[in-house]
Amino acid sequence: MDQAGTDAEGQDIYSSPQDLWAKVDADKDTVWYGAAVAYWDKQEASDDGVLGGHGEVSAADIEESDKLLQRAFGQQMKAAAANGEQLVALDCGAGNFEFDTPRYHVIWVQWALLYLTDDDAISFFARCRAGLRPGGIIVLKENICTKGFVVDKEDASLTRSNAYLLQLFSRAKMQVLLNVQQRKFPKDLFKVRMYALKPADL
Repeated sequence: MDQAGTDAEGQDIYSSPQDLWAKVDADKDTVWYGAAVAYWDKQEASDDGVLGGHGEVSAADIEESDKLLQRAFGQQMKAAAANGEQLVALDCGAGNFEFDTPRYHVIWVQWALLYLTDDDAISFFARCRAGLRPGGIIVLKENICTKGFVVDKEDASLTRSNAYLLQLFSRAKMQVLLNVQQRKFPKDLFKVRMYALKPADL
C-alpha cells in the first residue's frame, strides 16, 4: 500500500500507511486509542451523537444492512428457520472481546475498524476466525474515501479507501464474498461500503 494519506483538511501529510503507523505505534494507547475514547466520552448517547448529527440516516442504514444480510446469509437463515435452529450473532465495536469457542454464525462490525491500527485490525480478524461457526460470516460496514486514507485527528479515526481495505482483508486472510456500496446516504458524508467476509481457508 503506497498511496499517500491526508488529514481531514486535505493536506498530504503521510506518504504511506507505514508512515502514519510509525508515528502512532510508539504510543498508540495514548496517541490513537486514548484520543478516540476521549472524543466518544463527550458525545451524546443517541443516534445523532453516534452518527455525527445525522441520525436521520439510521433508517436507510438498517434497510441496506438487512438487504446485505439477506444476500450474504439468507439461505442459511431460511434453513435454520426450517430446522428450528437458533442462530447466534455478535455486534462488535466497544472494547476488547476474546472468542473462546466457535459460537457465532454472523459477526457484525460497523464503523469500528476505522479506530483500529492495521496490525490490530489483522489481530481482530484472527480472533474472529476463532469465534466463527463453520459457514459463518463477518459483515463489515465502513466509511471509505476515494484513494489512500484520511486521518481525522479529532476522534483518532482512519477512513481507508476500498483498495486499502481489500489489501487489509488479504493480509488478514479474509475472502470477500460481497462488496457493496451503501445507498441513500447524504452526499456530503463519506461513502459507506458493506463487505461480507469469511476466513479464506474455511
